[in-house]
Amino acid sequence: MLKPIKQSKLSDEIVAQIQNSIKNRELQPNDVLPSEREMAKILNVSRPPLREALNKLEAMGFIKIHRGRRVIVKSIGDAMLPGMLGKAIADDINLSMQLLEVRKVLESWAASQACRFATENEVKELEDTCGEMYDDFRKSDLGLGSDAKFHMSIYNATHNVVFTHLMSTLFDLLWQSQKVARNIILSKKGNLEALVAQHLAILEAIKARDSKTAQKEMLGHLKFVEQELMNASKKKD
Repeated sequence: MLKPIKQSKLSDEIVAQIQNSIKNRELQPNDVLPSEREMAKILNVSRPPLREALNKLEAMGFIKIHRGRRVIVKSIGDAMLPGMLGKAIADDINLSMQLLEVRKVLESWAASQACRFATENEVKELEDTCGEMYDDFRKSDLGLGSDAKFHMSIYNATHNVVFTHLMSTLFDLLWQSQKVARNIILSKKGNLEALVAQHLAILEAIKARDSKTAQKEMLGHLKFVEQELMNASKKKD
């Protein structure tokens, strides 16, 4: 990922290396970079040019430097608007349904692409996450964390850098819409088992590298969520 710096303008070379690592998927949204001490050692540079480079990258929107100089890779997109919409979605079933319309297009494509490009490690991550989701449900948990992880793992498995960053930018929206949907869906008997079965069907299609089935199962899952929200909306009216 990182290698010793040889050129004279150290800070610019560091910036270029980290940018390239993000573009090449070696670094992904929310990854934590090594400490400044470790990075300086890996890059074979002193701390001042490294700090200059990190400050440049933060100003460009590639990273966020937190207290204690903890450095996290940001999505290339701007997270401010999704954050604002996320708050609105938390209280509005209709906005959640509109987001589902977008998700049906994007995520059915993602499931299809994951069949083509997912590595064995990425498939194993999806299997593990399905197990986590089932355990969450058994503990009467909404399973939001494991569900979000499952869908984000599919986004990553497309190996499309632009798409992964786009979906990471929309993560706040996804999280808020999931909270709305889960509270409604899990209040109905039999829906918990249906959700587990739907995620397992998506997983099995990706494992089998069956892009048409993966696309169909993802679309079916999101349509199921959409229908449950629509029913809840009608009852509310």
